[in-house]
Amino acid sequence: MGLGLLLLVSFLDFGRGGYACWAYDLSAAKTALKNKDYSKVIDLLSPEVENLDREGLFALAKAYSSQKKSAAAIKAYTAALALNSKDVEAKTLIGAELFVSGKEKESVNMLKEALEINPKFVPAFKVLIRVYEKRKNKYELRLLYQDLVDKVGEKAEYITKLCELSTADGLYDLSKKYCARGIELSPEEPSNYVHLGTTLKETGNIKEAESNLKKAADDFQKSVLSLMTYAKFLDDQKNYILSYTYYKKAVEVASKDTAPLLGLANATLEIQKYQESLEAYLKACKMDKASIANFRRSTNVLRTMKLETWLRKFESALDECESSAKDF
Repeated sequence: MGLGLLLLVSFLDFGRGGYACWAYDLSAAKTALKNKDYSKVIDLLSPEVENLDREGLFALAKAYSSQKKSAAAIKAYTAALALNSKDVEAKTLIGAELFVSGKEKESVNMLKEALEINPKFVPAFKVLIRVYEKRKNKYELRLLYQDLVDKVGEKAEYITKLCELSTADGLYDLSKKYCARGIELSPEEPSNYVHLGTTLKETGNIKEAESNLKKAADDFQKSVLSLMTYAKFLDDQKNYILSYTYYKKAVEVASKDTAPLLGLANATLEIQKYQESLEAYLKACKMDKASIANFRRSTNVLRTMKLETWLRKFESALDECESSAKDF
């Protein structure tokens, strides 16, 4: 009967009527769970699953979940739900396991049931957010965050996400409101300044947009989003000398990201720093073969400009890059 010393437990079960007696060591199971000894938890509790109370069923389910056995975890949480059909946590955890199992529709339905019981249960919102993030459904995400603000309160993280999502959807009246409020609630969060700057640019307020984007890039020099957004803004203004400076900073912060490297490669090509441009393209190529298209376009620019010496160097490097991509 399981591992370790067994503890005899008796209780009066009013739900089923009469007495039910069983033996299991919940204390040992909880200790094993804390120590991440999930096999021991399962060995201790699974033989007595029909006798477990909520705490025991949750311990068993968490052990199964940690071993990536979602179907078994769902059964244990469903047994807990049978003890109390309005157990919001059980419903949410079932929803989470359904999501992990790829059953997104069933997951959404279960999580919505949980929120019908308790509209302020944040963990259910968080799992729903994961579902819609996977689906890249910005509309549903925005509604979820608006619900969180309405039901739970105006937290900085919710407002910041609404700022981002409203900007991405081109809902600029909303993004102006949420981004400005996000700056008030969380002045140390760069994305609020960035998305406000983007909103201002898209609505024709170029001067004010530049002020916000520059502030974000200068004040948050470890934020790749801030540095890259301002650098791209400068590219749009044909100010490649200045964008070059910010791309270089972005490369320093995110040395394993190809986007800053490609930005740097383009800016250096524009200001005729050809050796630096070539080196940036080569690095980007080694990191991601998708960068070959950018490399090829720049080589064509040199061909149009009839810069034969640099054209030969770029063509040679491009050939090397394309050969490596084929091998990969």
